[in-house]
Amino acid sequence: MNIDRKNLHRRIYFIGLVLLVVSLPFSLFLLSLSMFILGLNWIAEGNLKNKALLIYSRKSILFLVSIYLVHLLGLIFTTNFEYARHDLKIKLPLLILPVIIGTSDELKLTEIKTLFHFFVAAVTTSTLISFVVYLNQHPLQIIDQRDISLFYIAYPVFITCCNEHFYNALYGAIPVF
Repeated sequence: MNIDRKNLHRRIYFIGLVLLVVSLPFSLFLLSLSMFILGLNWIAEGNLKNKALLIYSRKSILFLVSIYLVHLLGLIFTTNFEYARHDLKIKLPLLILPVIIGTSDELKLTEIKTLFHFFVAAVTTSTLISFVVYLNQHPLQIIDQRDISLFYIAYPVFITCCNEHFYNALYGAIPVF
């Protein structure tokens, strides 16, 4: 099976996106790893000069990147640089993802649907696991309602204990559109 360089990068890009959408409700580490894979693949793919020109020609990429730049400009007015550094690190995907996704080849409709299916499966699995923990079917000690979620993201807590179904509906409704 002979795969040319462009198809290899395309597959790595898609696998990185799958890892990204699956890790959203589960793991901060996998989320960071997926962005690292996407970034490394984007650089290894080459053609950086054309990608840079594409960034400046697409207003949507510039708009999304400017959101991060506004936070960067906010450093002028801060006195708590430790929190500012942490905040910029947390918001780094606002800079990285629009550039990588906006300058990569467009996804086919079947690939987009596949990403949505993976996302819905991950959200459903995460919610079910948190619900089982909430029902005390898991051998964990729940001292506080926030201990229900075994994952870094706290949206299952909103679903199971706070009657805030908005977060689950938002995660679940995204693939419908």
